[in-house]
This record gives sequence, structure tokens and C-alpha cells, in this order.
Amino acid sequence: MRFRSFVVVKIFPWISIVSLLSIFIGIYQANAQVEPLLSEKFAIHPKIGFGFTGNSSNFHNFQGTVDCGLFQKGSGSGVTGFIFGEYPISPSVFIGMGIGYTDRSSTLTVPGSFASYDATSQTITAVTTENSIHATLGYLELQPEFRFSLIPNFISGPLRAVGAARFFIPMSGSFVQNETIVSPENAAFISTGKREQTRLVSSGQIKTLAPLGIIVPPAPPPPLPPPPPPKPVLALELSNVKAELHTGNEIVASSALVNVIFFNQKSAEIPSKYKTNKSDVLPTQSDPVKNHEYVVSHIASILRSNPKSTVILEGATSGADDEPEGIELAKLRTESVSRVLVNFGVNPDRITTRSSLLPRNPSNQEFPEGRIENRRVDITILNAPLQEYVSRRQVTEVNGTASATITSKNIPDGEHLTLNSNCIENSINVNASTEITIPLKCKISNEQTEFTFTAEVSSPSIKATAEQTVPITKLPIRQVDLKVDNFEGILRFEYNSSELTQPNKELLRQMLEPLPPGTSITIYGSADALGTGQRNLQLSEERAKNTEEFIHSLSGNKFNITTATQTEKFPENTPEGRFLNRSMRIRLVK
Repeated sequence: MRFRSFVVVKIFPWISIVSLLSIFIGIYQANAQVEPLLSEKFAIHPKIGFGFTGNSSNFHNFQGTVDCGLFQKGSGSGVTGFIFGEYPISPSVFIGMGIGYTDRSSTLTVPGSFASYDATSQTITAVTTENSIHATLGYLELQPEFRFSLIPNFISGPLRAVGAARFFIPMSGSFVQNETIVSPENAAFISTGKREQTRLVSSGQIKTLAPLGIIVPPAPPPPLPPPPPPKPVLALELSNVKAELHTGNEIVASSALVNVIFFNQKSAEIPSKYKTNKSDVLPTQSDPVKNHEYVVSHIASILRSNPKSTVILEGATSGADDEPEGIELAKLRTESVSRVLVNFGVNPDRITTRSSLLPRNPSNQEFPEGRIENRRVDITILNAPLQEYVSRRQVTEVNGTASATITSKNIPDGEHLTLNSNCIENSINVNASTEITIPLKCKISNEQTEFTFTAEVSSPSIKATAEQTVPITKLPIRQVDLKVDNFEGILRFEYNSSELTQPNKELLRQMLEPLPPGTSITIYGSADALGTGQRNLQLSEERAKNTEEFIHSLSGNKFNITTATQTEKFPENTPEGRFLNRSMRIRLVK
């Protein structure tokens, strides 16, 4: 047995680093004498080589690497070292077995890019990178083989062909993943205050030889915020005011009065919502729901203005089952209201009190709202009207037109411009840049010497205002006929009733007296929400119809009368709101 020394160069075909089987050809030079080898029964020889590895892959990441894209190609090289034993079976054919170590390290790369902020140019720049994984892999390999002598004497030894199957047993494996900037040249990673062209992404041990996976480039920095939208601009200019002074009389209806005080269950104390101090002055506002808070002040004012008038206070409860205190509770409620009227300056001799278990005209006890309404004190005034339904007053009004010029820029999409003025009742939708004519209709006092017309154009994001002062003394004056357009009267009915009460008839007479022939009267019947919808509709129609018939009985065909059902209601969540909905409303047009 001889020991032979070889220097071997091996060229591997395209092989994945995860292959378990390889076939190679070898060319080596023998330093031994050229002689028949068949006489040698067994030979042992070491081999040292240098191998090249090519990789064909399809992965994004594996075992701790970072997803940087799809890795498909790679290559590497490494040293191999083997010890072989061979046995001749003919002068030109040998069998053998080798054991050794092979370095199959490889580097796989994939291009990448990300957006980066250039502080110098203050722009977003695309940075081109190369992401790489360098895998260090060592294998213990077993190689059973056949060797064939092709040319016995080739240069200084035989030329052999080797056919072998090689089995790989992994011994160690680790990886290092880096990212390198390719362009632009001035781009760099900044780490711990240092600028670097290459940075470490990840590293670690390869525990198994599973297929390699995915790597993703680091998230790009957030984009710069968009520039702020241009600031909106809006301007309004008033000009060319053309007006005249209209003077004359108009009739208006006083606000409806609910002459009742409602109490809490089982209580005789006047609720805190009612104004019971002398300093509580009845407001001039026309909201009858809000005015109800001042009912005591209003009753006291009527009694003071009419010295011969008297008042009847009728206390009631919501029934023995709901308020077992009964008549005694009703009596205590009238006494509470009487004390407040006396505090307002009403002589006690002018006050009469009565008590009953239920009111004279009770609401339906089957409804919770009905029981709430029955816990009350009704107030009736004798020898004086509860309200002056119609009042005639002198009115002075600026009437005419004015021009408004609107200019705007950068109004956000979806925003609309609206024009409002102290001389128009409803808002006007306008275009972004336009010139429009605005109608003027403003009441003034007789003492005013000048009038200021103001206007505002606005959107949700911006507004502009303008004003123009008009000398009243320079306006032409025109006398106008009686105005009735601002009249809206409310007459209440008892619960579940469409019969006109005597006070309602007197109020209608007040209304008809000053009206000129041909005036259009529209009567809107109304009902509260208690009960069925069919019954409430019937009540609404009956109330309007009965009112129409009464007006015809007084004036014949002097007026143009139409009836309808009122759709706009007072709030149903308060007893005074429900009382006001049991009514009919009257509007006038000349």
C-alpha cells in the first residue's frame, strides 16, 4: 500500500447550497511513477481543493434574517480537504471512498431602494441599495466513487475521470446580513453618530438547512407633510343703497297665554321654573312656551291695570289613586298661588279660590301626560280681558334695495357662501365671486335719524362683514295701508274639544274689526300628540272648520278664508306645550 500526494482542482456545476448530492469531474496530477497500479491492493491519498458554488434560490427570509426582497441568485467559493482510500478492480478502473470537509459558503444579493430626505436640497431622494446575505456553511462529506483511467501517460501521470456520489452532513452554519448604499454617493447610514456606506442588518446561526427566505428593506422615512392649503380670502362691499321710508299702521297678535300653573306630583309648592318675584318682568318675546314661566307676573299686571277685575283660582289633583291627599292638596295649591299674587300687590279680597279632585276640563287620566296636566291651578280673570288679542301700532320701515359685491379666493371645496343681513328674514346662498341685489326691509323707531344697514357673507371657514349708514331724513316718505303680514294669532281649545269658547269668540271679533275687505285669512287647526292620530286629525280639522264658520257668521263673504292642518308644533314634552298645541292658528295676508 502506498500513500500518494495530490493537488486537486475541482470544478462544480451549478448546485444549490441545499443539495445533498453532487457529481463532479476531477483532473489531478500524480507525482508517483507511471506503472501498473493493479499490483497495489489499496491506496490512501489526501486531497486539497478549492470549490466554487452557484446558487439558484427563491426565498425572502429565513431564521432571523430580515425581509429585503426576493433572493434568487448567489455564488461563493471555499476550500475542500479529503482523505480517500481506493481499491483497483482492473488496470483502468478503481473504486474508492473519501471523507472530508467542504466550505460551501455563498453570498446572495438583491437590489433595493427607499426614499430618503435630503437635508441639503430639502427634497425626497431615492436611495439605491444592495442587500446581501453571506452564509457560512461547512459540511462533512462522504464520497463513494469510481475512477477510470482515460490516458495512462498524460504529461506526468494518468488522466482519470471520476464518477462519484457525495453525501453532505452539515457541521456548522451562520449568516451575516448587510445593506450597502450603491447610490447616490453622498448617501450614508448614520449609526451612533457615524456615517457608514454599509450597515449590519442581522446575523446569527443557521440551525437547519431549510430553504432560505425573504428580506425586506427597512421602512423608508415618513414623507414630508403636504404644504398647507392656501389661506382663504373673502371680501364684501355694500353700495348703491336705494330706499324710501314707509309709514303706516299694522296689526299684530299678542302672544298666547296658558293661564295655568302646573305642579309636581303630591306637591303644593310652585315649581322653580315659574318666576314668582316682583323683579321678574314679563318679557316682550313672542315665544308662548317661554312666556309661560311669567304667567303669575302677567296675571298680576292685568289685575293692576283693571282695578275692578277679580281672579278665580281653581286647584285640582290627578285623582285619588295618583294623589291620595285629594281635595286638601288641591286647596294647598290654590293657597300657594294666592300668596304669590298677594306678594305681587293683588288685594286678597279680589282673589277667590276653589278646589276639586279633578279640573273642570280634565285631561285624559289614562295617559301619564294627562295626569301631569291635571295637577294644576286654573286662573280665570273676571271683568278684564286675559289678553289683548289684536294690537294696532304705528310702524316705520326702511324699504328698498342695496348692491353687494362679493369676492373670494381659495374657498375650500364643498363650502358654500351664505349672506345674512339685518334687513332680510332668510339667508341667501351666493356664489364665490358675484354681485347681487339685496332687498331691504327694516323697521326703525320714530326717533332714529339714521339707519345702519349691515351684512355678513360667510362659509364654515371664513366670514366678511360690511355696513352702510343711511340718513333717514334724506329718504322719501310714503304712507302705506294697514299692514297685516306680521299677524299670527293662537287661540286655545279645551282638551278633546273643538268648541269655540266665549273668550275665543271675543278675540276673533277683535281681529276682524280692523281688517279691510278682501283680506286672506288662513286657519290652521292643531292638536296635541295624546290619543290616536286619527282622532287628533279629526280634532284639528273640526277646530279649523268651526273657526271658519264663526268668522263667516260675523262677516259673511267679506274675507277670503282657507283652512289647513298645522304641522309646526310646540314641544310635546311640557304640559304648556301640549296645551298650546290644542289650538288653531290664524295668519293674514292682504
